[in-house]
Amino acid sequence: MDAETNATKNPVNPMSALSRLKTLLAGLILAFVFALLGGASGCGMAIPFSAENKLGPATIDGTDEVRSDGGNLGTIYPVTMIVQGGQAGAFGITGWNFDGTNGGVNALNDFPFPGAPIPIGNLTTDRQTPFEFSYTYPPNNYQLGEAHLIIDTQRDNSDTEAIFVDGVFSGRPPSVNGSSTRVSDAVYILGLAAADPTKNTYYIDWSLAHYKQGQKNTFDLNLVDLLNKTAKTPVDVLNDGYLPVVTGDDSPVFQAPQGQAPLLVLKGYTISKTPLTCSASSIFTFQNVYLHNDGNSTGNPAFTGTQVAPFTSWAGGPVANQSIEIYYDAQLPRVDTANITVATATIAMNMKRSATGFAAMVVSGVGVDEAGFDRSQGSAAVESWSDANTQARFAAFLAGLPADGAAHAVTLDLKTILGASVIRGLMAQGKLNIAFTGSLVAVQSAETTANRALSHPVSGPELSMTGTYFTDICAVPDDPTSPLQDGAPQPAGLGDHDSPVVSSIQATEITSSTAVIQWLSDEGSSSQVAYGVGDPTTLTANDTTMTTFHRVTLTGLQPYKYYYYQVRSADSNGNLTISGAKLFRTLR
Repeated sequence: MDAETNATKNPVNPMSALSRLKTLLAGLILAFVFALLGGASGCGMAIPFSAENKLGPATIDGTDEVRSDGGNLGTIYPVTMIVQGGQAGAFGITGWNFDGTNGGVNALNDFPFPGAPIPIGNLTTDRQTPFEFSYTYPPNNYQLGEAHLIIDTQRDNSDTEAIFVDGVFSGRPPSVNGSSTRVSDAVYILGLAAADPTKNTYYIDWSLAHYKQGQKNTFDLNLVDLLNKTAKTPVDVLNDGYLPVVTGDDSPVFQAPQGQAPLLVLKGYTISKTPLTCSASSIFTFQNVYLHNDGNSTGNPAFTGTQVAPFTSWAGGPVANQSIEIYYDAQLPRVDTANITVATATIAMNMKRSATGFAAMVVSGVGVDEAGFDRSQGSAAVESWSDANTQARFAAFLAGLPADGAAHAVTLDLKTILGASVIRGLMAQGKLNIAFTGSLVAVQSAETTANRALSHPVSGPELSMTGTYFTDICAVPDDPTSPLQDGAPQPAGLGDHDSPVVSSIQATEITSSTAVIQWLSDEGSSSQVAYGVGDPTTLTANDTTMTTFHRVTLTGLQPYKYYYYQVRSADSNGNLTISGAKLFRTLR
C-alpha cells in the first residue's frame, strides 16, 4: 500500500504529541550537524526503520527513545555490504582442480558435480558454474542480520538442479562427484528420489515454485535456507571473508547487462554515537518472470462473492458473483524502496470478459474498478479505491479486451495503471495479491498450482518484473568496546535502584510471520518483549543474560497485521524498564 493510502489507514500512534515534537527537533538538529560534517543527505542518519528505508512496512512509530539526562548510548544503525563475485584460477575458484577423466567423477576433482566447469555467461547445459566472493568481514561492532546470494540464472524444464555453498551441497543433482573433499555437508537428494526431511531442496523447490523455466531470472537466495539441514550458520561461512559457490547441471550463471557479477548481500547492524560514513553503491539490475499461486496469501479474499482459481474459472465457465484470486511471491531487492526503479511490471494471461457486469480488480488492497461497479462487493481487504485517473487507465486496458466471452491474450500493465511508486509500495509487502471480478470472468491456467510437482507446467498468469536498484554502503566503525562484542557487562551495584535506560528500539527483518526486535540499554539487563495484534499482552521468554545489546525474535505472527510491542529490560537488582508501545506490520 502506497504512503498516501497508508496515512488514512494506520491506527492511532501511541506516541504523545510532546514526544513527537521532541523527537522531530532532535532529528532536525542531528540532520543539521551531519550536513555540516559533509555527509550525504539521509545517508547514515539514525533514521527509523520504516516503509521508506527498509523493504516492507516496518516500525510506524520507529523513533528512538531520548534520554532525559542528555547521555548518548549510541544508535543501532542498519548497514549493508554488497560483494561482487567473480571467477579465479584455471577453473573459476582459487586453488581448485578439475580432472575430467572418469566422467569427472574423480578424487582429483574438487568440484561437487562431474560436468566440466564453465565461465559465467556460458549457456552450456550439464555443466557447473563456479565463482567466489572475497571480502573483509567486519572484525567487531557488527551484528549480521540477513545474508543473500543474488544470481542471474536460467534453468531448463528438468528437475535436477543443485548448488554448492562453502561446503554445503544441496538441491537435486542428476549426478555427483562423491570423491570431492570440498563437500562437508551433502544434504542433496540424488536424482528424483523421494523427499527426505533430512535433505535440503530449497534451491530447486524455490525455482520450481516461483520462476518460469527457460527464462533468465534474478534468484534471491537466503543463505539461511541454503544452509538448512546442517549445523552451519551464515556467520560460520561468512566470517572468514571467503565464500566459494558452484551452481550445477542446467543452472548457468549470466553476466548481467551492465557486467554485473553474482552478488553477496550482507545486511547487518552496527552501533555508533555519531553518523556513519556512507556512499552509494553501484546500480544493479533485476529481472524476473514469476509463476502465480492460487488463492490469497493472507486468507482474506478481496471480494465477497465466490472465490475461484484460474483453472476453475477457465475449465468450468463463469459463476455468478465470482472472483478469481491469485498471488505471486515476487520480491523486490532488499534496499530502500526509494532506491528501486521499476522498469516493467506486467501480467501476461489469457482472459475472458462477458458483456454483463462491470469489471474490477484489487491489487494488494488497492481497488481498481470500471465506472459503474458496485464497490460494496469489495471486502474489508480492500484498503482504498482508485481515483478517476486510475479508472481511465483501467478503462484503456478493458478497451483492448472485447466483451464477447471469448479467449483473448492480454497484458495487464500494472505500472501504467497504478504508477511505479504505488507498485513499489505494494511489492514491498512481500507478496502481490491480484483479484478479478465482475465482467472479468476467466483467467487461463493449464493446471491448478496445488497440483504442481517438480516441473509440472503451469501456464499463465505470469508476472514480469524488471528494474534497477542501489543502496547506501556505510562503513562499520572500529570499536572493540562495542556492546556487539558480547563482553559481559559489570553487575549493578548493591545500592542501585535505577532502572535501565533503553534506546534505539527497532523492529527489523520483518516477514509475514516473524520479526526481530532490538534495542540498547545503558547497563547490563535482561531481554523480553511484550507484543500483540491489539495490545502487547503476549510475552516472549525472559532472557536473563545481562547484556547492553538486546535482540529478540518474534515467531508465529499472522501475515499483514499490525503488532504493538514493548521492550522489557531488568538489571541484576531487579530494576525493570518497560518501554512505550511501538508498532510494526508484518508482510503479506
